[in-house]
Amino acid sequence: MGLLGIKLHFEVEDVLVDYFKDTNINFTTKVVNDALFNRNESLGVSVNFKYMTKGERTFMFKRMGNFSNPKTYGATDYDMPSMGIFLPVNKRKDPMSKSMVESIGVRYRGLGKYSRRMEVWNVGGAGEGLKVTEFDSKETYQRCHIGAHFRGGNQFVLVDPS
Repeated sequence: MGLLGIKLHFEVEDVLVDYFKDTNINFTTKVVNDALFNRNESLGVSVNFKYMTKGERTFMFKRMGNFSNPKTYGATDYDMPSMGIFLPVNKRKDPMSKSMVESIGVRYRGLGKYSRRMEVWNVGGAGEGLKVTEFDSKETYQRCHIGAHFRGGNQFVLVDPS
């Protein structure tokens, strides 16, 4: 899975178009071309690589809008639109437990039927409607006992233009 900033995403698409230049691959989207251009294939084009399989490995591409958001990632000398993260999305056998383990996942605590994956509850309040003081407000609480797990960290790739 490739999570890409907009500049890197354009670069990947341009490289793939060049790679497939002299092949018989049609880059047009037939349904859109038929609807908008009355089946005239010379008027429409769509280059949109979401995934491709090469060498029995599937590569998926996702443009990350957050990498191009100037309000959240506009720090000096930190060119997020040109950055990307490639990470494996697969399963491998755990040598200790022999069970299949995902490359990225979530684990959480629980005991019997009780789970702390996500627990939300309301406390207090003076009911629905207008609240007049800070003591009359309804409070919402949330707790969870979860953690992320990552396997095969040496397979992750950070694309950094600097």
